[in-house]
Amino acid sequence: MERSLPAPTSFNADASELYSEWKQWVSVFRIYLIASGLSKKEDDVQRAILLHCLGPTVQRIFNTLQGKHESLAEVKTALDGHFAPKRNVIPESYKFWSRGQRVDEPIDIYLTSLRELTISCNFGTLEEEMIHDQIVEKCTSKALQQVKLGLSRTIKFARSEENATQDSLLIASGTKENPLPIDRVLNNQEEPAKTTYACYRCGGKDGHSTNKSEAINSRCNGCKKIEHPQKVCHSKPKGAESNSNQNRQRQTSKEAP
Repeated sequence: MERSLPAPTSFNADASELYSEWKQWVSVFRIYLIASGLSKKEDDVQRAILLHCLGPTVQRIFNTLQGKHESLAEVKTALDGHFAPKRNVIPESYKFWSRGQRVDEPIDIYLTSLRELTISCNFGTLEEEMIHDQIVEKCTSKALQQVKLGLSRTIKFARSEENATQDSLLIASGTKENPLPIDRVLNNQEEPAKTTYACYRCGGKDGHSTNKSEAINSRCNGCKKIEHPQKVCHSKPKGAESNSNQNRQRQTSKEAP
């Protein structure tokens, strides 16, 4: 049963790394044929689908190639010879060994880049070991360079380290786009409320010094003293003490038998 799936994008014949670009495109096209059910079509139909997906630029190149190339296999072989001819292993290996991890480049992107470079290096059964050694030697993590693990465990270690770095940024800032120093987070914590005292001269609670009170030159209407108003006066009015003594005496006489 055929499925309606988007076709691969046209091949970029101007790519700087034509060999790797072509190998990758052919892999994508093969997956497209199988997933869409078109791989069960007749050979001439698959041939036409291949040329259609490659795009007009490659079609013009194909028309200049010598030979008839009437089958799908013949078309692919002819284009392989044009875009991916047999390569000199020495310069291709040099590209691989020169590829270091870039600053802020995720380990998975770096790993993919190395795997693409190995396509033309002919490492054979040593491919996984070569990739492992290159990651350990050319990665940006000092901690990763110290561990001795296999390739799969090395990648897991690098991913864990990257996640820990991202988590620390989130804790410090709350976002990945606008990181802030950790002391900004600490400074934003609420401080305990400070205890305020009333000024004994004016009764104000704004924390001002008593020497700067507006009532420092005021005269009390009660005790007639300077430096406080009557509303905060603690002195008893004249006659208050004698009146209090007289009241106590009357109460005592009432209680006597």
